[in-house]
Parts: sequence; structure tokens; C-alpha cells
Amino acid sequence: MKTKLYYIYILTNAYNKILYTGVTNDLERRCFEHKRKIVKGYSRTKKITLITNFNKEWQELYRNERGEESHGVKTEIKINTYHI
Repeated sequence: MKTKLYYIYILTNAYNKILYTGVTNDLERRCFEHKRKIVKGYSRTKKITLITNFNKEWQELYRNERGEESHGVKTEIKINTYHI
């Protein structure tokens, strides 16, 4: 049986004015869809609430392929951040 990988993502634009959230098995395709405004989602208020409940300071939660953590944030899940 082939294992599928899924990503839970939170994306923003360069100005942090737009929030895109979701789950996908193809992160590159999903970023493309968001850039082209092909997808719809939650209200900004609901997204902010979800983020703040998990990460009050909105710290970057990136962990690279070597498992190194950024900014001293420790988390049990792999999270990558991208600006689109």
C-alpha cells in the first residue's frame, strides 16, 4: 500500500493581509491555486482565532528537512511556512 503525505498549511502574502489555510497532499499545486485565487475558505476572523489558539505570538514554526527548529519554537508536528 502506498503511503500518502498530507500537509496542514497556513499561507500568507508578503504583507500578512491574507490568510490561506487548509489540508493538501500537493503543497505546490495548492500554493498555485491560492496565487490564482482558484480556492475559497474560512473568514479571516475564524483563521486568526485558529492561529492564535495554537501560536499566540505568531512565531514562525518552520522545521527544515534535518529536523532543526527555527526561533526556538518546539513542536511535535512538521510545519513549513511559505509566503505567496
